[in-house]
Amino acid sequence: SSTGGGLYAEGALGVIVQPRVQYCEFRDNMGDEGGAIYLGAHTNAMLISNDFSGNTAGWRGGGICTRTQGGLRTFFNTFTGNTSDGFGGGLVAMKGLGGFHLVCDARDQKAVDYAMLKLDGTEILVVKEDDILAVLG
Repeated sequence: SSTGGGLYAEGALGVIVQPRVQYCEFRDNMGDEGGAIYLGAHTNAMLISNDFSGNTAGWRGGGICTRTQGGLRTFFNTFTGNTSDGFGGGLVAMKGLGGFHLVCDARDQKAVDYAMLKLDGTEILVVKEDDILAVLG
């Protein structure tokens, strides 16, 4: 898949899709944007207790690439060994993010730029303690 090797979600103008993904394993998926998951502009997603391991993006977001304007909330997800040939080995969030909350365990992410996280045009607070990364924006 060119976007979202494991999951692709996108609504339409005036139609917001609200995927809730919980207790899933995303392993060894590939995509140009979002090796495991791609969330388009018309989504409002919640990701809880998922495992993202060994996913690869040719451009950005080895684990997740999101352009959502509705928001992304993630809790207790694990990112291990995801890679990107561009940026955001673990996760990349593009401009227009309508709200962002990330609490995760992130280890061994690889990318040309921003190994774990790349946020474009989003105000954030990053707290890191014992390999647990929390981002609130």
